[in-house]
Parts: sequence; C-alpha cells; structure tokens
Amino acid sequence: MTLLSGQISRNKIRQALEKLPDRLYDTYDTIMDRIGKQDEERKMIATTALTWITCARKRLKVEELVHAILVSLDPEIGDIETDDLIDVDVLLSSCLGLVVLNKEGVVEYVSL
Repeated sequence: MTLLSGQISRNKIRQALEKLPDRLYDTYDTIMDRIGKQDEERKMIATTALTWITCARKRLKVEELVHAILVSLDPEIGDIETDDLIDVDVLLSSCLGLVVLNKEGVVEYVSL
C-alpha cells in the first residue's frame, strides 16, 4: 500500500497499480530493494529490525525492539537514555510497510 499512498491523482494510482508485482515473492523483493536504496542509517534500522523480528523467540514489544536495535547498531553504548532510542515512527517508516505496531504494542510483519 505504501507504493500507492504517495500518488496524487487517479491516473498516478492506476499507473502504480499496473506496476505492482504479480507474485507475492516479487512484492517482498520490491520492498527489500526499496529498503536497500534508503540512506545508510534507515537501511541499517530496517535490516536490523527485520532480523530481530525474524529471529526473536517471542513477539517483541516496540520498546524491546528499539532497545535491541540501539544495542545492535551501537554495541559500545553504556547507559541507555530515552533520547538514544530510535523514534518508533522512524523505525516503522524505515521498514517501508513490512512492519506494523499492533494495538498491544507488539511489532509484527504485515501479511501481504
């Protein structure tokens, strides 16, 4: 859906719909390509978040995930302060629609 959200006219929406991949795997590939084209910091946030969500033994609350990302990206960090943590909106937008925050505060993959 993020591919369509930035479109400003009906014709632009139709053009975007015509470019959508036919297969689910192609859709994921398209999103992962777009993640790889982000600036280095957002790309690292997204890939680290996706790795943690995939490999975690339990569903992660957003607070757990932002702490895990911080420690993964800056292993030398000492005391963690609130201002050190990645903003949740930055986290979600960096993942380009693959990840959402549910009403329980748990971060999970979007089912396409």
